Amino acid sequence: FAQGIQRHTSLETFKIINYHLPPSSWLENSILPSLEKSSNLKALELSNCSLYADDLSSLVDYHTNIESEDTAKALAKALKKHPAICNVNLAYCSLAGGSAVVDKILAACKSCDSLKIGHEDFDKESVALVAKFIGKKNSLTSFSLTGAAIDNDNKQLLSDALVKN
Repeated sequence: FAQGIQRHTSLETFKIINYHLPPSSWLENSILPSLEKSSNLKALELSNCSLYADDLSSLVDYHTNIESEDTAKALAKALKKHPAICNVNLAYCSLAGGSAVVDKILAACKSCDSLKIGHEDFDKESVALVAKFIGKKNSLTSFSLTGAAIDNDNKQLLSDALVKN
């Protein structure tokens, strides 16, 4: 199955539905490298396929832009349903839906130990939401805000939040 997919570099849609995936790392090692080669991929659906926490972490690290607000909300929902995920990397990831979606993603990451988030499209409100999240999240051991412009007000908010954490 995975070998057949690895030959295709122009997939637009990839779906795994009602198929229980092999134990963790199969998705990351066998499927995601092939999907990364496909520059035309517009839809990824993994439905009722027994994803493990490591699989979801790999998916979160997989793509750099989430161009649909529905997709970003679905990601937030998936993260929330899997509190075992402790590392989320959305660095340089544009999140469709702006600060409202950033807020949902952050709320879903409340059990995370490590968070990488940010994009040049992050507005002032998104950065403020990240600062608020950090201020409340006492068990965050690793944090990175990448690509976002930080004005003086948000610089102070981030500084205060990091002191609290």
